Amino acid sequence: MRHAIAAERAQGSLASFYRYAFRRPIAPHIGLVIECLEAVESGTINRLVIVEPPGHAKSTVVSLAFTTWYLGRHPSHTLIGATTTAKLGELFTDSIAEMIERDDRYRAVFPKVRPDKKRGWSQEGLFVTRPWEPGQKDASLAFVGAGGPMIGRRADGLLLDDAVDEPTARSSVRLAARREWVQQTVRSRLKPNGWLVCAGTIWAEDDVIGTLSAMGTFVRVTMKAIAESRMVYASVEVPDGVAWAPRGAERVE
Repeated sequence: MRHAIAAERAQGSLASFYRYAFRRPIAPHIGLVIECLEAVESGTINRLVIVEPPGHAKSTVVSLAFTTWYLGRHPSHTLIGATTTAKLGELFTDSIAEMIERDDRYRAVFPKVRPDKKRGWSQEGLFVTRPWEPGQKDASLAFVGAGGPMIGRRADGLLLDDAVDEPTARSSVRLAARREWVQQTVRSRLKPNGWLVCAGTIWAEDDVIGTLSAMGTFVRVTMKAIAESRMVYASVEVPDGVAWAPRGAERVE
């Protein structure tokens, strides 16, 4: 009975899904990220930047938990993820495929979301069962390496997870190429009204996060670890026109 109640709650709440399906507690900084991602899913936020230090479960929450929960709620949608390297993208794809196909708790939460292996179930892209639509050719989820091709793919949602790493930031040539990729490739892959989430660590002042910030109106969450403690300081910037604020926060006009 407890599992049935938890599974039902997890359908409508990313926080409940994270606790139940990923079997992990929610630290305060994770709770803030989850709040933001729930607002993305509901359509309240459609542009989000999350800046975090390494080791704060960013990829687990954004690239794994959010994508699997979102596809459970929107199986007809298409997501594209981009991360540091194509190899890491393959690892994310494998983890998501394993969860959707084999995890008993995920199947309890979203029993109708199953692999569509006739259409595709590989590191190149995952298709889940969904109503057929004329012209629908894109995988439900595909991860690529940051800077890599997205040709022929269109997305309802786009995730950038550490699109710039430290070695890329140290090379002015590679960093310039990554900014050009964001400007010319990433923005063209979104469908009308599609959402974009960018999460990462800032390794250079004028990196991908700075480039994105100049391309639109983003809610921005910035987190900093405090000394050697486990505490995290977080600031949230909400632009005018976005009717959202973190729970417990007062909006200053």
